[in-house]
Amino acid sequence: MLYSLKLKNVEVFNNEIEFSMNADMRTKRFSTNVINTLNNDIVKASAIYGPNNTGKTCFIRIIENIKNAILKSNNSFNSNIHIEDTLIEIEISFIDVYRYIYIVFHMIRLKSSMCLRN
Repeated sequence: MLYSLKLKNVEVFNNEIEFSMNADMRTKRFSTNVINTLNNDIVKASAIYGPNNTGKTCFIRIIENIKNAILKSNNSFNSNIHIEDTLIEIEISFIDVYRYIYIVFHMIRLKSSMCLRN
């Protein structure tokens, strides 16, 4: 189960962003959408929303690229389109419902940047 995903310098995300499935249990309103494992409250499902042009589609594309990299050994990541640095950072945390948290940290130096600046 996905626990968290951190990205830096990928697609449109220059600064580090984090998507976490950690549940905020200050309110019990949606407690049926939460499981407790390893003393962590984790949501079963989550939604991504926000104004246009804020990176929602890029985020979903990155998740798909991670899936393809794991299942098909296909690396199709793009570095940040606004800067020339080609080093991207991806940290994925998975949690085994019964015992463990697995953290995968990967840094990739791409051959070229797709920088849009002049």
